[in-house]
Amino acid sequence: MSPSAEKGRVVSDEVVIEASGVHKWYGKLHVLKGLDLTVHRGEVVCLIGTSGSGKSTFLRSINHLESIQKGRITVNGRLIGYRKGDGDGLVPEREDQIASARRGIGMVFQNFNLFWHMTLMQNVIEAPMRVLGLSPAEARERGAELLERVGLSDKAGAYPRKLSGGQQQRGAIARALAMRPEVMLFDEPTSALDPETTSEVLDVMEELASEGMTMVVASHEMGFVRRAAHRVVMMADGVIAEDIAASEIDASEGRIRDFTTRLH
Repeated sequence: MSPSAEKGRVVSDEVVIEASGVHKWYGKLHVLKGLDLTVHRGEVVCLIGTSGSGKSTFLRSINHLESIQKGRITVNGRLIGYRKGDGDGLVPEREDQIASARRGIGMVFQNFNLFWHMTLMQNVIEAPMRVLGLSPAEARERGAELLERVGLSDKAGAYPRKLSGGQQQRGAIARALAMRPEVMLFDEPTSALDPETTSEVLDVMEELASEGMTMVVASHEMGFVRRAAHRVVMMADGVIAEDIAASEIDASEGRIRDFTTRLH
């Protein structure tokens, strides 16, 4: 599907994420079965599908939190987790090179994953200081800007246990953005939240989308999908069953329409 300027946001023809023939096994369980997907700069792609369809595994494979056994994934033209070997083969990359490749990829998980012994500000500034080499002053300035951006400037000194689920998740988004990623991955970021705090997180994600952030989002929040996504990708049994423009959801007569109807 070609890039578009749908929803008033320009999507370039530059490929940011390219997955080709991706396979993943857990023992004998074949989770990803030759998956192909291309995401362009500025594009928001939402993955939907039932539990076990492979959405989370694929997202985690993009930044090599899960290794793949066959195929390849590139982000900004760079292999993640592997380097070229002899012929067409790939060999595992060194850990320092994997960490370097991940710097441009932010990820937000289902369960926040904040460090409980650190304040929210400390959570946000830790990686920029350690990985990007920012001074404490630079990191705090950047952290303050991001916490204000996600509506948490008054919670900078709070520990995660004192925050609501929605506040924790917005803090996790700020932490991911602190690394200045070119791509953001979201794995069911509102699945553990109640409806009120869900809207807080989705508002931040929609703002990111409106600013042109390249995003791949696993979510069943179809209101968000309709408002923010350019494309909707239906995954089923480890493959892409359908890939359509978000504007075609209601007109679709395929598996996406059947799936979204069951959500109501």
